[in-house]
Order: sequence, then structure tokens, then C-alpha cells
Amino acid sequence: MAPDVSKTDPAEGSREVVEHELERQEARKAWARKRGDSAAKLTREDITAAVPDADDQFIALVLATGAEKHDLMEAVAWVTDNEAALEAGLGPPSGHAGRIVDLLRALDEARPGEEE
Repeated sequence: MAPDVSKTDPAEGSREVVEHELERQEARKAWARKRGDSAAKLTREDITAAVPDADDQFIALVLATGAEKHDLMEAVAWVTDNEAALEAGLGPPSGHAGRIVDLLRALDEARPGEEE
């Protein structure tokens, strides 16, 4: 005999996942605000200030993500010092900030002659 599915809430897991993601996003925004970043629309000047060796292609790719200033700051902070983010209880960035992390890593890999 099949279990009575009318007594279960199939969306329960989904709701928990959504609530967890919302809490995670709020924690990220709070962390960005704590670092002095705002949720302002990202500009070319913001990008060149945070990534001085950014070229036009990199800037265009970052702007195309639709990210806000706090996303850029979070991504730069993660790439330059991910230990601080981990200590703050944050995992790797996702969404806009995650895309920018990928772009920053690609920019890093494209730099000729630099070794860690």
C-alpha cells in the first residue's frame, strides 16, 4: 500500500532551503555593510578602484553581471583573503559575487609571469 502523501508537506524542504538562502544573503549583506560597502549600483570607477589592473573587457564582464557594489567588495575580499570570510561564517560567494570571483580568478590566471 502506498503511503498517504496528503499528510506530508512536500514543500517543507524547499521552504527550509529558501529560508536558509535568505539568511545567508542577509549575512553577506551585513558583512559587506560592516566593511563599509553600500548596495549602490556598480560603476566603472568602483571596479577600477577595487581592481586597479582591470581592463575594459574585465570591466564590461563585471558590469554585465548586474552586480552591486557590495557584490564586488565581497568578491574581492574573498579572492584576497577568504580566511576572514570563512571565520565570519560565510562560505564561497554565490550569485553576482560568485560570478565576479570567477572573473577575478580568470584575470589572475591571465596575468603573465606572476607566481605566488
